[in-house]
Amino acid sequence: MQQSLDRFRECGLERVRRELASPAGTALRWQGRDYLSFASNDYLGLGCDSRLAHNGAWTYGTGAGSSPLITGWSIPQQRLERDLADWHGTEAALTFSSGYATNIGVIPALCLAGDTIISDERNHASIIDGCRLSRATLRISRHNDIDHIRELLVQSPSGRRWIVADSVFSMDGDLFPLADALALAREFDAAIVLDEAHATGVIGRSGEGLAGTVPRDDRIIVVGTLSKSIGAQGGFVCSSRLVVDYLIHTCRSWIFSTSLAPPTAGAAIEGIRIIRQDRLLRERLWANIRSLSETLGIPPNPSAIFPFHIGRAQEAVRASEALMEVGILVPAIRPPTVPVDGCRLRISLSAAHSETDIQRLADALASLKQDPGGEKV
Repeated sequence: MQQSLDRFRECGLERVRRELASPAGTALRWQGRDYLSFASNDYLGLGCDSRLAHNGAWTYGTGAGSSPLITGWSIPQQRLERDLADWHGTEAALTFSSGYATNIGVIPALCLAGDTIISDERNHASIIDGCRLSRATLRISRHNDIDHIRELLVQSPSGRRWIVADSVFSMDGDLFPLADALALAREFDAAIVLDEAHATGVIGRSGEGLAGTVPRDDRIIVVGTLSKSIGAQGGFVCSSRLVVDYLIHTCRSWIFSTSLAPPTAGAAIEGIRIIRQDRLLRERLWANIRSLSETLGIPPNPSAIFPFHIGRAQEAVRASEALMEVGILVPAIRPPTVPVDGCRLRISLSAAHSETDIQRLADALASLKQDPGGEKV
């Protein structure tokens, strides 16, 4: 173990926990110093919004006490599931303790022996682990390559076929070609498991995610998280009543986990209400996305995630540390999250950032020396 830790340190892959002594907003106190943060997935700033503080603890307690099939399915959790289903235009929803627990439970429960999963090569680790836990045959498709997905569908044996992907890829910020994938799903009688973690609150008519940009189809099973734009904690799946009832009987990470705490469910209810009613929040975020894109001289970014490519791990760490020296927090992303030569700074924008914040970031990025083998944002 010590030898492994020494190698991690030598290669710039050492992980260190640092104390956060403030809410995780755009201005935070981290390791005893104040920073302007571009590190959070709180895309709408709701994680620091006092409206999400829920007094349900006085009525329902601070903890759920048990799993949802025992006594843990509280009234706030029931309401949250109804709101999620209504928001996504589905018959039902189910909530989980985290987005990670959602994927490692839903995918193995749905994808069985004899089935084929086609998973994008840049999917999140929770999707990768969920696919590995399933008994289905796993095929990895080239990133956002619809022709390759078609090829793998043609090659797949008889049995159910599943296309599994992030809607917004967490380290690249690009979008899955959902409309084209849905056409393939209809052609090959396949289903899509779509992880909306980084699209919820950002994309869609009312912030419901990328699935909201195509006609509603029960072939699309939406999974997501409550802990990013919604500003709370937990995960969810939205689908037909049949699928949800089936998961209640088969999904191990749901059956054997304690339910969401009632105050957490209450916070998510309020976060969803604000997102659906306050269009200005999303407009402010997209104004910031356009502003940073223009300032950096790049095409309009399709999401709130901007990858600033560096190259190797040590260079990415040094770039992150250089930004910290001027009071800006942008994390260095290194293996195993990205390939060895794909290390980067990952910039996350929020509706809570000001134009001054964005200009300050752009000026700091311009001062960084690029690795000769790297590429600009």
